[in-house]
Amino acid sequence: MKVVLLGWNDSAFLSRVVRSIQNQTVETSIIYVDDESSDGSVGVAEGLGVESIVKLKRGKRVYGGFPILAKNVNAGLEHISPEDDYFMIMPSDVVIERDYVEKLLVHFRLNDRLVIASGTIAGEYANPGFPRGAGRVYRCSFWNRHVGRFPLAYLWESYPVLKAQSLGYVTANFKEARMVALRPTRLYKPMYGYVMKELGYPRGYAWFRCLLAWVISPRVGFEMFRTYSMDIEPIFDVELVAWLRAHYRLKLAHMFIYPLSFVRFIKNNFVRFIKNKMVNKD
Repeated sequence: MKVVLLGWNDSAFLSRVVRSIQNQTVETSIIYVDDESSDGSVGVAEGLGVESIVKLKRGKRVYGGFPILAKNVNAGLEHISPEDDYFMIMPSDVVIERDYVEKLLVHFRLNDRLVIASGTIAGEYANPGFPRGAGRVYRCSFWNRHVGRFPLAYLWESYPVLKAQSLGYVTANFKEARMVALRPTRLYKPMYGYVMKELGYPRGYAWFRCLLAWVISPRVGFEMFRTYSMDIEPIFDVELVAWLRAHYRLKLAHMFIYPLSFVRFIKNNFVRFIKNKMVNKD
């Protein structure tokens, strides 16, 4: 299993993260992508025997969701071989249990249609059909045929999952494969407005999501609406955009026709917000 490990000034966590990958019950090989750290992170990685180190010259912190991080990941993916069956992407502040990779590989081998999967972070809400970004494993045959590189867009992390779903593949989140965050996860909800705009969400559905966010947190709801209203071009994948528009129009109609599904939708989003908020307070 090739593992693309992303880091910037995370020497305080790096040893634990690297060892959690190296001590897996299956063979792993780490590709450490360093964003010009100034705290000796590269030296830590070298001292731990990391197989490949990619040194970038960005010099600033980047968080999940922002387009620049896609460049960092793509730089690491250049070291993935065409002969590899799977690869995984990891941040440098999350550790995985010793049998994390093995548990996910069992599911991949049992289901040829499963192409993207992850475990769960302790205490966080987990969407069963949408793998977590940290610890996400990709099937290379799907990746090479349908994706190739992450798009330089706000939706970069969501794009492969949505692409897979639009083509009838399976993506999943498995609770038995567990991770632990070494610091509170940082959520930037307003970014979802950019993502909805890039994906061409129907205006009614996007506004509904902003309203729901506003009920839970007025500031977040307002920022989501503001970012959705900005002049951002939809992504290049017109087939995916068309599929998503049809999918969410159907979903919105279904919620109005069947009130129980609407209540379930509200409940799931509220539970997700509360659980993630609790994690961020720990």
